[in-house]
Amino acid sequence: EEEDNASYDDVVATSSTNPPSQTSSPYSSRIPNTPAPEAPQSLQCNYSLRPPRLVATLPYAGNPQDEEVTELRRQLYQQVVENDGFKPKLDPVTKRPVFFFWMNDAKACFTRAGGLGMAVYEWRADWAKANEIGIELEC
Repeated sequence: EEEDNASYDDVVATSSTNPPSQTSSPYSSRIPNTPAPEAPQSLQCNYSLRPPRLVATLPYAGNPQDEEVTELRRQLYQQVVENDGFKPKLDPVTKRPVFFFWMNDAKACFTRAGGLGMAVYEWRADWAKANEIGIELEC
């Protein structure tokens, strides 16, 4: 009976004799390379454009849960609405200004069915102020 477990030297020797198209890596000669699957014919992409909106943003180096966000939102509101004279867009239910937080250091990944698969966070130095606190304004 032959053992199914090959040593490292056996795998490397086997891999080096096979052309690269027949193996997936120099460490595994048993898994053939296969091309990526084709997208199904029924898969379609539909886009809907939202009307343009007017927003004001403030660069920020932190996260949405940081304690400073509340004060920065207050400062942004005072500057844009009270000092510059813009009118904030109000939430139809709560009648409060619509604030948002853009996380430019996070990337969303989706499943084939269109659902959220995961979020990937990318480290960026604080001096980059990669994220933004914003308020939506009436056009």
